[in-house]
Amino acid sequence: MEFNINGALDRLDNDKDILKMMISDFLETDKNIPGEFNALLEKKDLDSIRSLAHRMKGCLLSLGAETLGEKFKDLERGIKEGRYSLSDAELKLPGIISGFNEAYTYYEQLLNTL
Repeated sequence: MEFNINGALDRLDNDKDILKMMISDFLETDKNIPGEFNALLEKKDLDSIRSLAHRMKGCLLSLGAETLGEKFKDLERGIKEGRYSLSDAELKLPGIISGFNEAYTYYEQLLNTL
C-alpha cells in the first residue's frame, strides 16, 4: 500500500497540525468502517455501500492513501453506473477492507511521528 503524505501535506500548505487533526478524526470516526460495510452487505443495501465508499474515497485521498482511495472510487462508480452488483461488492470488499485495516494501522503509527 502506498501513502503520499507529502502530497497530502502539499494540499494543506504543509500544515502538519491540520494533517494531525484530519488523521485523528479519521482514526476516531472511521474505526468501525469494516463492520459498517459488513452490516450493509448483510442488509443487501447496495446504495448505502456506494455512499460509504464515496465517503471513504474522499477521506483517504485527502490523507494521501491514493491507491486505497482509488479502490473505493472504483467501487463507488461501479455501483453508481450499474457495472457492479451486490455480488460484485461482496467480492471486492474483502480486499478493500484489508487495505483499509492496513491504512488504519499506518495512520495510527504516523500520528505519533508527526
